[in-house]
Amino acid sequence: MSFKKMVFGFLIAISIAIASALFNTYTVLESQSNIKELTDEIYPYADKLNELDMMFTKSRMLITNWVYLPYSIEDKEELVRVQEEKYPELKEELKSKLNVSFSEKDKVSLDSIFMGFESLIGLQQMIMLTLPDAPSYEDAIAIFDAEEMIEMEVLPQTTQLLSQLEELIVANKALAESKEQTMV
Repeated sequence: MSFKKMVFGFLIAISIAIASALFNTYTVLESQSNIKELTDEIYPYADKLNELDMMFTKSRMLITNWVYLPYSIEDKEELVRVQEEKYPELKEELKSKLNVSFSEKDKVSLDSIFMGFESLIGLQQMIMLTLPDAPSYEDAIAIFDAEEMIEMEVLPQTTQLLSQLEELIVANKALAESKEQTMV
């Protein structure tokens, strides 16, 4: 009788050990999947969104400098680089990351942000054409028009874009946190 109890006890202990091992294996595999998604998709996407945020802020500063600092050639050259090189590259990087596994809402939101910034680039280019060289800064009407575009259009639109982008960054952060919580 005690031998049967002992065998039964060992069978229960072995069953518990096997169940525990299976549960732990499942948990580890699920965590690995979450870690892979975080490191391959979510965190790089978040980094690019933050880079876009910095680019918008930098662009606002550079176009403001274009109007108020006529001899700041480096800023003018940097603004052109942002518009012609850096922004298109970052846009493509973000679009390639977005195609992986993000919601349709994220895609629509980011497309809206892209369209808004491209509209903003159009305004910036109008300002750049209004004040293309040093002699144009002697034209009071050109200066007034450029200042008005900065104050009435560029700054408010940039603020709105940064707000939209912040919402996307916060949503992405919440997604990352939920993935991290499932690993605990």
